[in-house]
Amino acid sequence: MQLTLYGCPHLQVQGLMEVFGREWCHAYVWTVNGSALWTFTRDRRYWAGVYEVRIFMQHNAAALAALLQAARLASRNPSS
Repeated sequence: MQLTLYGCPHLQVQGLMEVFGREWCHAYVWTVNGSALWTFTRDRRYWAGVYEVRIFMQHNAAALAALLQAARLASRNPSS
């Protein structure tokens, strides 16, 4: 079984480790086609990036909303 670095299971496990304050986690998956055991380590760089995006969105959400609204209005009323 393959697992991408930032695939959905990886992000979910990162979230659980952040919430519960764990530095590592084992994840075992079983299917009819086989099983796999992964060891995840907490990725502090991932959370630093998430925090930066959250701060960016908080400070720029109003400007982004205004730009999107202007684009919607422009697409509804194209000038000749």
